[in-house]
Amino acid sequence: MRTFFRHLRIGHRLVLCFSLILLLMIAGAWLAVSSTRHARESLMQLVVRSNARQADIRDMRALIERQDRIGQRLALVNSVEDAQNDMAAIVDDTVSYRRIEKRFAAQAETVQERTMIGRMEDYDRSVAPTLEVAQASVKGYNPGMAARMLDREAAPLHAAWLHVLDDLAELQNQRVATEIQALSAYADRNDLVIGGVAVLASLMAAFVGWRLTLSITRPLKQAVLFASAVGSGQLDIPLPRSSDDECGMLLLALKVMATQLQEANARMQRLAIEDGLTGAFNRRHFDDVLHAEHERARRAALRRRDDGAVEEAAHLALLLIDVDHFKHFNDRFGHPAGDACLRAVVSAVREAGLRPGDFVARYGGEEFVVVLPSCDLSGAACVAERIRQKVETLHARGEPELAAPVSVSIGLAAMCDARDSTPADLLRAADLAMYDAKHNGRNQVRQRALECCSAVEAPAVAPA
Repeated sequence: MRTFFRHLRIGHRLVLCFSLILLLMIAGAWLAVSSTRHARESLMQLVVRSNARQADIRDMRALIERQDRIGQRLALVNSVEDAQNDMAAIVDDTVSYRRIEKRFAAQAETVQERTMIGRMEDYDRSVAPTLEVAQASVKGYNPGMAARMLDREAAPLHAAWLHVLDDLAELQNQRVATEIQALSAYADRNDLVIGGVAVLASLMAAFVGWRLTLSITRPLKQAVLFASAVGSGQLDIPLPRSSDDECGMLLLALKVMATQLQEANARMQRLAIEDGLTGAFNRRHFDDVLHAEHERARRAALRRRDDGAVEEAAHLALLLIDVDHFKHFNDRFGHPAGDACLRAVVSAVREAGLRPGDFVARYGGEEFVVVLPSCDLSGAACVAERIRQKVETLHARGEPELAAPVSVSIGLAAMCDARDSTPADLLRAADLAMYDAKHNGRNQVRQRALECCSAVEAPAVAPA
């Protein structure tokens, strides 16, 4: 479900979850109605059937009691016609009783009912001869005899008959009570089932709501944490796993913003340390690098070898490069040509076999500086000479942006023990050496060693 939710928009999730909850409510209501329908229909059928059978019992009882009353009245009639009418009524009631009894017997469902109906049929067969004799007596104009026979023969049977009908009515009441109890138990079970289904539906709805809430709040929390990290400067923080919804789009937008901000910061950092014209590092970054390399060399000077010599890492050399006659070059060929000349000089310096750790910066105007860590005076002199020759051959190689031949004067300074000198001392020595080169005809390399360096020291290997 988590994966399914991740690929849905928040609006679609809301519609889906609310639809599911509504479907659960409809299903619960349908179950509540349909599960009680059977009980209601069964109860209705029971009531109809019970009322019909009770009505049949009442009718049969009323017919028997009426026969007893008519039989008693035969002894009091004053005319033969009345006696014949009463006897005809008894016969009609007997026919009606037998029709009702037959219908009742056809609906008998239990052994007890069939047994009681059998007893009533026996009573009916026993009374039938008496009724025939009484009917014959009435036809023979002797209603008194008919009344006495009915009272003597039929009345006791009718009394027992009525007891059977009472027992049958009681049996019907018991059956109704039993079926009502069964329906009540069925209704109770349905109530439990409906309650369980309602609880399950509520739990499912709560789970769906919880998953919906979590699927929205978790990405939002990720977005907040990601935005906080970006705001604190962690621009390279990886994009957390996101969904395809609006929260995922927000995270993606934040990541794009962080990437753009990181690129902008990188551009600003490059602009802060690079010279915009030549691509070399600028003066401010050069000052930082020179101090850092001097500190590194000073720490290395503290670690002398077993023979007392200074480690190679304690050496530090500096080249100060000046483009010869650059003002005249600018005045003759224009500032665009002068800019192209400076760019060509920087390219030549970089192509002169510098090591990855060597540092090239624009010192100011037409002056450039090269920092050579772990390089002594002789090694730095080799590098400086390669640079001078590389620049000197620029025009001969046909550089398209170079309007005329150009040369450089290079001042070289090196220290072998930074404990007793400062970066300013090294820079001052290189500057003096550069002016020596300029005053002695330009297009050459001049060097000056600090007092700590001596000519008898073994030179370090020149950078390749």
